[in-house]
Amino acid sequence: MVRARESSGQATVEYAGLLALIAAALAAIVSAGLLAATGARIGSLVCDAAGFCDGRPGAITPPSRLEVFTELRAAPLERFIAIRESGERDARLDWSTDGCSAPIIGGEGWSFDFGAACLRHDFGYRNANLLGSFDELRAEIDERFLDDMLDHCRARSLLERGSCNTWAYRVWGAVRLAGGVAGRD
Repeated sequence: MVRARESSGQATVEYAGLLALIAAALAAIVSAGLLAATGARIGSLVCDAAGFCDGRPGAITPPSRLEVFTELRAAPLERFIAIRESGERDARLDWSTDGCSAPIIGGEGWSFDFGAACLRHDFGYRNANLLGSFDELRAEIDERFLDDMLDHCRARSLLERGSCNTWAYRVWGAVRLAGGVAGRD
């Protein structure tokens, strides 16, 4: 049987030498100013990878108004509503609404409540106007409106779902016909 050789004392000398070598290397890096430059470069690379740099090493810029608008148009409706109702919503965006301005039916009926969908739809139209992108985004905003309404209908009872879907398509159809004119105000 081979026994491990005891090396009492030798390991301590080897570790001390290794620590001295590391300390000397760090001292050389710091004295040459490489640590600050390396740190700044690493910070810059991280910012670039994250997409939030404004040109200064380590500086972070908030997302643009367009980026926030785009994210909120695609977010689940519950997340949009939570952000809308929070005190932390982006003040650069227009959060105003007239509710569901559909004549006669409004935003609620026996089998539906499209109020939340209308909030995001108003948000979409108003901010697309602010960004000068209404014509390009109108169809997408209207499609999201329909999706939001149909999501609401899916949560209704089976007895109400058919009527709710019918109203969702009627409201969406009216928006597609008249929303282009009304959306520009």
